[in-house]
Amino acid sequence: MKLEEFLAELKACPDESLRELGVMNNFAIFLGAELETFREEITKRFEYTPAPFDKQYSFYNTNNLIYIHFSNSAGKGQLNCPLSCDNLANAEEGNKHFNKQRQNYKSSITLHPESVVNDHLYRRSISDVIFQLGLFAIEKSIPLCMPPRGLATFEVRNNKFFYDFSKIVYYEPNIV
Repeated sequence: MKLEEFLAELKACPDESLRELGVMNNFAIFLGAELETFREEITKRFEYTPAPFDKQYSFYNTNNLIYIHFSNSAGKGQLNCPLSCDNLANAEEGNKHFNKQRQNYKSSITLHPESVVNDHLYRRSISDVIFQLGLFAIEKSIPLCMPPRGLATFEVRNNKFFYDFSKIVYYEPNIV
């Protein structure tokens, strides 16, 4: 899915349906840029407050509902699914996305609710941060990937899991 389409869906989505878009705790955003090229600018622009336990890489959004963690790595790539690609019925397609993520994304941002008192409130707060960061990526032409989380990305057919890869959001400004 293209980032612009995802942001439009996110903005129009009622709070109670955000889970269907994969908006939940541990929402990951992989970035095709070195961490230091955007971390400082993002935190100043959106007035994120440094977290007391890690002032360099951990921040809170303006209403202090979302904990934002920056990482120098996008890990080994992930599909944000509870199963490895080998356990999926459509593992070949999964491995293509997995390898693409590992190759093209150098750093990541992970979003967490500060507390989960209200399910809809924390999802809306996470979606607001996703929206800000998505627009920032477009403005600065920073490639990104948002692999959605949760069972909304899965389907079971004949007792096998199928991952809906069309729900992975990619923004690749230098690829036409």
